[in-house]
Amino acid sequence: IDRLEVRGRDSAGISVIFTLTKQEFENFREGLIKAGLSERLKQRTNHLVLSNNSVTINDTYPETGEHFVTISFAYKFAAEIGALGDNVSFIRSQIKNDLMLQLLTKYNFVANSVSAHTRWASIGDITVANCHPQDNTPTDKEIGKTGIIHVCLNGDIDNYLELKTDYEARYDKIHKDINTDTKLIPLQIEHYLKLNHPLEEAFRL
Repeated sequence: IDRLEVRGRDSAGISVIFTLTKQEFENFREGLIKAGLSERLKQRTNHLVLSNNSVTINDTYPETGEHFVTISFAYKFAAEIGALGDNVSFIRSQIKNDLMLQLLTKYNFVANSVSAHTRWASIGDITVANCHPQDNTPTDKEIGKTGIIHVCLNGDIDNYLELKTDYEARYDKIHKDINTDTKLIPLQIEHYLKLNHPLEEAFRL
């Protein structure tokens, strides 16, 4: 977390993703109910924009026929003017006080990943909605997703407007609160997954 302060100070974000067996996820869900956190889970999962404290849950059925559930936690912070250490202090407090995340760590997971980034905003406003990571959630809930895709980018997408125009002509308008170019990456990966490309090939394309 401390390394997030090395470069830009305008924004920072962390994504933590866990994959559990279906049974272990149900055990976790029962633990949430006992802890009185089930209503809070509903509040945190109802989002179109990946923002601070967003939770995303997705069922996964690999070729082996097993049933897994993946759950992600996102923590984000943005400020046009800030002091060195502000980002870390905020994100640390969010993670430290997240009772849901603390509860989940008591259960067995089969895979996990963490991605984090901080940068000077070059394309897009300095807002929590534009913080990295960005995800593949569409504005239109009817479109659906193939899984959870979180992306951090260190750089700019030069043909961002062209890709945005193509995406919006094919699917729907990108959410009005998001104007960072990075949003196009998970949406493009999602597009190629829907064309039945394997994950690695969808990423390459």
